[in-house]
Amino acid sequence: MRKRKAESPARDAEERTSGIEKDFQGGGYLSMSCLMRALYVGAWLFCTSGSFVACQEPGAKKDTPRAEPAAPPAPPSPSPSGSSSLPPGVIARLNGRDITAQDYTAYLFASLGKSKVREFIDRLLLEEEGKRLEVNVSPEEVEERVDNQVNSSLKALYQGNMEKFLESLSKRGLTLDEHKQKLRQDTAYKLLEEKCILKTRSVTDDDVKTRFEQTYGAGGIQFEIRHILFSTRRKATSGGADSKSPAALEQEAREKAEKVLKELQGGADFIQMVRTYSEDDLTRNNDGRIPQYRKGYRGQDFHEAVVRLTEESRLSGLVRSPQGFHIIQLIDRKVTRLEDKREELSTVLKQQQPTAGERNTLLKRLREKAKIEL
Repeated sequence: MRKRKAESPARDAEERTSGIEKDFQGGGYLSMSCLMRALYVGAWLFCTSGSFVACQEPGAKKDTPRAEPAAPPAPPSPSPSGSSSLPPGVIARLNGRDITAQDYTAYLFASLGKSKVREFIDRLLLEEEGKRLEVNVSPEEVEERVDNQVNSSLKALYQGNMEKFLESLSKRGLTLDEHKQKLRQDTAYKLLEEKCILKTRSVTDDDVKTRFEQTYGAGGIQFEIRHILFSTRRKATSGGADSKSPAALEQEAREKAEKVLKELQGGADFIQMVRTYSEDDLTRNNDGRIPQYRKGYRGQDFHEAVVRLTEESRLSGLVRSPQGFHIIQLIDRKVTRLEDKREELSTVLKQQQPTAGERNTLLKRLREKAKIEL
């Protein structure tokens, strides 16, 4: 086997950076392979010259470059948005001086050191996982997500005023295209992460049961109720806080509640009693309705009183809670069977957006499986 002929550092660096330069000039997003190539070039420059190009001492002796594996090929770039007058290997020009991709990657490595290495490694691990699982992220998916993010920011932060949006970007030294290119980087990573999680997510019976009770209530029973609150808390008056003792406030609220309960048992209209007596500011203007009652809303005693209500016995007695005394009326009681919803809920759970916990778990698992040396 013939040995590979050593090439000059300048020519080798030019070959190594040519693919990166194309992506810098392009309007698309860099793949993890290309990002790693940029880091690799910076490290290569450092290791082969003893210092970065920007700070190399004149006449410094260079070591013979060590053999390195070829960097992964960069993906084809979309239509270039940069200047077409720049020659290959040049990403900018300053007062007639060419700024090459080699210069820029050396500067990045000198500036950042290894501070971004873990992030690079995470993204490379995800890229490997994506290949293993045969999941891909298309440019169209990335572009759609980016456009949605830009439109959302435009509406929420700038009331749809594109001129103000562009002015804000300009103050940060960015054009709209440059802003989108940064979003593409992060979005491609997030989409790949999401797809890896969704491809491997498993849904257990406990997961389905938990979601079922969150959606349809404990045991699949949903209650729609009204209530009247007779508060035992001090009330603000024109002269300041109510000066009555807690015992006096308790007695007053109880007597009022008992009087109203007797009227209701005698046929009085519940909604009218709500409007006249209820001291619950959250529900009084809604005729006392709690349309989607959940256990724990007003404490255990309140919940037990709700559960005892039936179509034949829709009115509760006095119910104590930390807020005071309540009278509760059942409007509707709906029962849903878990088996009727199991398949539907399982599908929802499998397709829902990954949580932060799932994202962290995925990366932790990939790191633990990999051999990482820093």
